[in-house]
Amino acid sequence: MALYGNHVQGNILLNLEHDRVMDVPRLAVLVTILFSFPLLFHPFRMLVESFALQLVGCESKTLPRSVQAAESLVLLLVVVAVATAMPGIQVTFSLTGASCVTLICYVFPVLCYLRLCPHDSALRRGIAVVIGVFGLATGIVATGLVLTGTTVV
Repeated sequence: MALYGNHVQGNILLNLEHDRVMDVPRLAVLVTILFSFPLLFHPFRMLVESFALQLVGCESKTLPRSVQAAESLVLLLVVVAVATAMPGIQVTFSLTGASCVTLICYVFPVLCYLRLCPHDSALRRGIAVVIGVFGLATGIVATGLVLTGTTVV
């Protein structure tokens, strides 16, 4: 608050001064995105391909390279369209935090516990279910608040 006051923008790079020293963090973010996107996009494409093959009941493990290239192009266009439609990076961060973080912190651990410890006491399993339902409800409410643009102070 002392450095920027109440005028902090959602994209933190826009808060930086416009001089040579501040080009270093901008360059670092560019390099990070440049090298992390392929590492994220490839598993994304493989996952979509796997779901599509299961959906149509195809037994083939791999598709021809031309089909994979077309699939990659379509998915890339979808990703660019979604990114273009987003009003700002802060919306992306908010949606990620509202949906994914609650799933990772509350719901998935409960599901793993229930799956890995099926013979624990009913009380412990019940507490786990309550925690999971709380996390799921919190995620749904938080995602709804982000989508409607509601700010909770």
